[in-house]
Amino acid sequence: MASRSHQLEFVVFQGTRQFARCLLDPGEYRIGHDTKNEITIDEPSISARHAVLTMVSEDELYLRDLDSINGTYVDQKPAQGQTAVSTSTEIQIGACSARVRVMRGFR
Repeated sequence: MASRSHQLEFVVFQGTRQFARCLLDPGEYRIGHDTKNEITIDEPSISARHAVLTMVSEDELYLRDLDSINGTYVDQKPAQGQTAVSTSTEIQIGACSARVRVMRGFR
C-alpha cells in the first residue's frame, strides 16, 4: 500500500478564532452546533444541522446547505444543492469562514 504525503482538512474560523478542524477521508460530514455532527461549531449563527460536506475523493468534494437559517455560501454565492468545493474555494457557514486545506507530511 502506498503512503500518502498529504491529507485534506476542513477548518472553520472567524477572524483568528478557530471553531473546528477535521481531517477528511471519503465520506459525509454533517456540520452544525449539535454535538452529534461530525463537525461541531459552537457559534450562535450556526444551525443545529447547518450543512453537509461530502468527500468523494481528494479531487471531488461537495457542500450542501441543510436549509439553515443563516445560509451557506460558496465563493460568495448561496450553496444550491450539491455545490463543488476545493482548496481554493471561499466558504461561509453562518458568520464563520471555512477552508479545505492540504496538510503535508502524512505517511
